[in-house]
Amino acid sequence: MSRTTDDGGSCPGEPVSTLPQPGKVGEVFGGVWLPKGEVHLRDHMTSPKGKRVVEGKLTYQYRKQQAAWDACDRFRPDWREGTFADVGAHVGLWSMWWGWKVSHVVAFEPLPQLRALYRENVRCLNYDLRPVALGANPGSLRLTFDPTNSGNTHAADDGEIEVQMSTLDDELGDDPPPVTVLKVDCEGYEEAVLRGGEGVIRRDRPVVVVEQKPPRVAGVGWKGGVRFLEGLGYRTVREMSGDHIMVHPFSG
Repeated sequence: MSRTTDDGGSCPGEPVSTLPQPGKVGEVFGGVWLPKGEVHLRDHMTSPKGKRVVEGKLTYQYRKQQAAWDACDRFRPDWREGTFADVGAHVGLWSMWWGWKVSHVVAFEPLPQLRALYRENVRCLNYDLRPVALGANPGSLRLTFDPTNSGNTHAADDGEIEVQMSTLDDELGDDPPPVTVLKVDCEGYEEAVLRGGEGVIRRDRPVVVVEQKPPRVAGVGWKGGVRFLEGLGYRTVREMSGDHIMVHPFSG
């Protein structure tokens, strides 16, 4: 099995010294490390609709996370005993809360400047941060990065950054504990990620939180991730601003 690791928590892997210094690529805003120059996240996290402070820190999509926790409690009662797989981990704005609720977090983030900030935000010790993008097949992927809207980093045929790409099956196909929750937020590349994880999804039947935005690369369809999961027996139990919380009838 192919396995690429960062040294998140107590896990050996990419040395901290190979990552940028957090202060050079980010700054603290509302108790959370965000990339320097970030505008979109700052605006969202302080907007009347998006603002939510938890334990003295601004949060991102916290209401969606609460909805996902509710779905997990209802449809996957054993979810806390398994792995939360965070695909498109960014700076850990989901992992930082999920890490205290599950046995293990495995996060995937290909950009080193974002991994450096993830390590500052995620303070639990049960995470494994892997420096790769995920897709349908291993290889490489081109990304476009906007420093004012870093969460909009996305796959693009003409992207200026080339990163290593693996698959969810290669990364987690043999790993215990089982994946009980899978979050995929890849700005239009979700279908490819899910296809590369079909084996893990069929084996573990996790609750899946999948964002669906128009794709930016050839060969990836609109809402293809939802249709792919529906083909595996999943159904949407809640949709919030383009994010689908989906469950399998035989989960858990």
